[in-house]
Amino acid sequence: MPRGVNHSSVEREVENHRYTFPANAVGFDSVTAKFGSDAVTLTVEQNDQSHSLEIGYREWRLFETGAFNVIDKIPMPHPRQRAGGSGAWTNDHTFLARIGLPETPFVFDLKFTFRVDSTATLAPSLNVNRGAPYPDVTSSNSKPRRHWFFAVEPSDSMSSPTRPILHQKSSRR
Repeated sequence: MPRGVNHSSVEREVENHRYTFPANAVGFDSVTAKFGSDAVTLTVEQNDQSHSLEIGYREWRLFETGAFNVIDKIPMPHPRQRAGGSGAWTNDHTFLARIGLPETPFVFDLKFTFRVDSTATLAPSLNVNRGAPYPDVTSSNSKPRRHWFFAVEPSDSMSSPTRPILHQKSSRR
């Protein structure tokens, strides 16, 4: 079970933020986190499928997932695996999720380090690895996009009853 604390000052900034990763050893296309009072749900997109990983804060949560149906190039016997997840903030910007697959010898550590530039680094590791260690991957920068639009606002002047105003609106994709 990872050591650390249940909450971080940055979790509200990174919550519901979709981090998109380049090709990586665990096959995650993107990860989104939803932090609760006693657990975090990591929603993983992988090969056009969405998987929820339930991670208890410094306690184990049991769930089933199809996110680990191939591990270290070894196909698993079932398309969905039973799993247990536990995690903690190891520092203010790093969340460590440990996921054990009790019907296999495999335990994954998924270390997410969140940066102020709206990127995250995923450092995956596996307790049983037949090759080189898994490389870290950093998400693309997904800062809020700025959308500009014109709006017409009434004017106090009789000669010019309306005037265009340029507005900025922030949104996340």
